[in-house]
Amino acid sequence: MRNDASLGAAIADFARATPEAQGCCEHILDLLKGKRPHKYAAIIRFVLKGRAARILDIGCGQGELAVFFALKGHTVTGIDINRKALGIAADLAKHLHLENARFAYADAQAFDMTGFGAAYSTDFYEHIDEETQLAHLKCVNRALKDGSYFIRAPHRANIRQHRGSHIGLPTYASILKQADTAGFRCRCMLGHAGIPSPVGYHYAAERWVLSRQATPERKYDTLKKLGLANVLVRLQKRP
Repeated sequence: MRNDASLGAAIADFARATPEAQGCCEHILDLLKGKRPHKYAAIIRFVLKGRAARILDIGCGQGELAVFFALKGHTVTGIDINRKALGIAADLAKHLHLENARFAYADAQAFDMTGFGAAYSTDFYEHIDEETQLAHLKCVNRALKDGSYFIRAPHRANIRQHRGSHIGLPTYASILKQADTAGFRCRCMLGHAGIPSPVGYHYAAERWVLSRQATPERKYDTLKKLGLANVLVRLQKRP
């Protein structure tokens, strides 16, 4: 990776030439400076500590995480159905001379790619319905040679995330069931830090909150205090 000054200048140049990518470029610069937004912290730790030869970024958007990981030396493929965002991601990678980052249009429930050692998604899973989620997980399972799929998505009881485009907000129970059907073992993570914890804790705590708390506000507040307002899971492909 080139020195910080020249890299920062190159990213800033791209942002000036491509105004719609300014936010993406600012996020990449922050990541390179060690600033870790809560929603990315666990995924960044998962990727940077792993040894996967090839990584799949699902729902990559303009490629901020894929480009960041490529700059850190990983080989990353980003997929999305937003062609404009993919074009920006590809142009940025080309501008930075990144031969280890590529971007492709692909339907997340029907893409035909294989040989990956790890995959991740954030701000994606909640945008597809439950039936599509299962098809998606089966597709990711086929894409992984071995390794894990890391997912971060808002919990169904997270009332701050109740919006029109979020048609598939999961629970821990729903994603555990889907993962088992799709051929994964599920390891749940706690809070933004993504600390591994027993599956039983998440399932039991979630069931208690959803059945005992009377109002949506109480459900959300209690889940938040327990570190469960967002669903974080690491799905390990079964042999």
